[in-house]
Amino acid sequence: MDFQRWMRDMRTRTALVWFLTSIVVGGMLVFTLAAVGAESGSAAAPASGKSAPAKTGSGKGAAADTAKKAIAWREIGPGLGEAKKQNKRVLVDVYTDWCGWCKRMDRDTYAKTEVQKYLNETFIPVKLNAESSKRATYKGTEYSYRQLASGFRVNGYPATVFLEADGSHITTAPGYMGAADFLSVLRYIGDGHYKDKDFQQYRAESGAATPKP
Repeated sequence: MDFQRWMRDMRTRTALVWFLTSIVVGGMLVFTLAAVGAESGSAAAPASGKSAPAKTGSGKGAAADTAKKAIAWREIGPGLGEAKKQNKRVLVDVYTDWCGWCKRMDRDTYAKTEVQKYLNETFIPVKLNAESSKRATYKGTEYSYRQLASGFRVNGYPATVFLEADGSHITTAPGYMGAADFLSVLRYIGDGHYKDKDFQQYRAESGAATPKP
């Protein structure tokens, strides 16, 4: 499929994103790129105007390393192949090396045992550096990681991309999420609720509390 056509097709899948943005109000920090370019070295800043956290110290870095080891992260190429074989959905954590909130999500969210357990059991977890020139094949065509991030409509970091087992795009959830909110989203997608109900309905029926601002 032509990459531009693929990107246009994904623009029609916006309804789910609007439901996921209800989390942004209470628990997600959304970032926008200062200069957007699929093949340029872009610099980003928090949409809220808050500065990114300082570089993590040794203790915090160790916690992030522990989270990375506890979750069986893959590269996107092997991850897509494994997802197809196992008939599992794919979670793609899109990050950059300089993104402080990406590191915080590793440390505070992905480090939680319940998140790790559900993610490893239900998804094929993939890490994707949005500024990398590494290449992978997606739906029969080779793209750089940077191009893939752009094609998945990522315009700030961190971002969480959900894919079907065949690689079809489900949705992209922007920004940092705490563990409780993230688990709600994981279960909404992972248990297939997104196929027959919107996220607000799912949260109401599951009894999940509305995140506090």
